[in-house]
Amino acid sequence: MSKTKDAVLPVAVCACVALLPTFPFVLQGKTPAPVDHAHRFPPWNQPQPNYRWDILQMDAALEFLPWRDYMLETERSGEVPLWNPYTFLGVPFLANSQSAPLYPLHLLWAATPFSAEALLRFSAWFHLVVAGMGMYLFVRRLRGPPAGAMLAATSFQLSAFLVGWLELPSVLMTAAWIPWGLWAVLRVWEVGLRALPSMSAFGFMWLAGHAQIAAFGMMAAFLLLAWLVLFERGSGRSAAVLFGLVLGLSFAAPQVLPALEAGRTGHRASAPTNEGWTGYKAQ
Repeated sequence: MSKTKDAVLPVAVCACVALLPTFPFVLQGKTPAPVDHAHRFPPWNQPQPNYRWDILQMDAALEFLPWRDYMLETERSGEVPLWNPYTFLGVPFLANSQSAPLYPLHLLWAATPFSAEALLRFSAWFHLVVAGMGMYLFVRRLRGPPAGAMLAATSFQLSAFLVGWLELPSVLMTAAWIPWGLWAVLRVWEVGLRALPSMSAFGFMWLAGHAQIAAFGMMAAFLLLAWLVLFERGSGRSAAVLFGLVLGLSFAAPQVLPALEAGRTGHRASAPTNEGWTGYKAQ
C-alpha cells in the first residue's frame, strides 16, 4: 500500500499543479492560441490592443494551430505529412522541426476524433505533468527526499520559463523531457544496459520539435555525465550512457535528419542584418 501511495501521490500532485496555469484551457475550453489578434494584421488592420502583448505569441495562432490541424488531417488520411501545400506555393512539413508530426502524442491524437484545438489544450496540461514527474524522478534518483523532490517538481512546473511558453507548444513539449533525460543518464550510469529503454526520453525530446531546446537538453546530459565521471571516479557506465544517447537520437532521426537538411537552406541560414532586426522590432 505504501509503494502504491508513493507512486500515485506524485502523479496526482503534478496533475493538480499543472491545472493552475492551464485551467482556462482544460476547464474553460479556451485554446492557447491568440487567434483574435490576427485581426491586428493585414488585411483587417484593426487597432492594436490597449494592453501589453508579445507578437511572438502570434506563432501559436498563425503557425502551431494550423500546423496541428494539417498534421491531423493528413495522418488521419493515412499519409505522412511531408509537404504543406497551404503556405506560399508549398513548403516542407516533416522537415519543419516544430511541426513535430512524428511525436508520439501527435500520432496517438490522430487516431482520435478530437480537434487540433483540443490537442493544444491537452498538450499544455499534459506536458506540465510530464515536466513535473521527470523532475521528481530525477531528484529522487539523486537521493533527494520525497518532499524535496515534490518541491522541485512543482517549482519546475510553475517556473516562469515553462508557463511563459505555454502558447508555443514545441518549447514546452521539448523542455518537459529534459529532466527525464537526466534521470535516464543516472539510471544507465548506475544500472547499465538494462536501463537503456529509459534513454528513449531523448528521442521524445528531439521529436517534440524544438531543436534549440533539445540541444540544451543534450548539453545538460553531457555535463551530468562529465560530473559523474569526474566525481564518481568513473565507477559507472559512461560508455552505456553514450550509447543510450546515440540510440535516443536515432529514435528521432526520421524527423530530425530532414529538419537538419532543410535548415541548411532555410531563412535562418543567412546571417542576420540590422535592417532585418529593425523591421522585426517595428512589429
